[in-house]
Amino acid sequence: MSEVSWDAQDDATSSESLALSSSWEILAVREVEFWEKVLKDRLQRRGLSSFETAEAYSNLGVAQMNSTLFVNACTSFTKATEIFGESHLGVAKNYNLLGLAASQANRLDLAMEALVSSLTVRSKILGSCHVDTVDTFNNIGAVYSKQKDYLEASRVFEEVLILRQAIFGRNHPSVAVTARTLARLYVRLLRKEEAEPLYALALSTCRLERRMKRMKSDIEQEMKRLGVEEQHVVEL
Repeated sequence: MSEVSWDAQDDATSSESLALSSSWEILAVREVEFWEKVLKDRLQRRGLSSFETAEAYSNLGVAQMNSTLFVNACTSFTKATEIFGESHLGVAKNYNLLGLAASQANRLDLAMEALVSSLTVRSKILGSCHVDTVDTFNNIGAVYSKQKDYLEASRVFEEVLILRQAIFGRNHPSVAVTARTLARLYVRLLRKEEAEPLYALALSTCRLERRMKRMKSDIEQEMKRLGVEEQHVVEL
């Protein structure tokens, strides 16, 4: 699992997906076992306060997330943040990961607290327009959405969309995903007219990116279900 959530979707068939899932589960278990051994070795050789030990805790946390051991991952990422301290980019990375793991564990207060801590460090060191800072801000929006605070989530994703377009340009997968996310929030907030051009923006990228073929189909079906007809959508 990458530090931020996946944007693209694959087009594997059901049988292929099952086979891949089974293989992934086996690899994920082995990955956890590997990093548990590495951590034990680092603790013995380097001690608890070394950055090498912190990285081992971080990598173990990622492995635990891959194995859906989200509560265990929260513990590992917390250990890593304690070792790095409050002014190291490593602590920002692990606060971001802790936010993702806590969200998956439905510990939303912890998730928000960790992500705000990550955003604070990343904004200070990297600046507000750095891709990592924006990713953390995006994750904060996702937690607001999970808390059903759709208005605050929409405000966050509005800014994320502006920043991602400034960084990547209009036709980038992350822009398409953000546009669709914001469109869904607008629909929940009964602002369907504002959702229409966002769906159009997402579709324009999906049509250019072959790997986003499934997302294109999903968006078209979603628009049909919501009564957002394509001929009424203004291409941006």
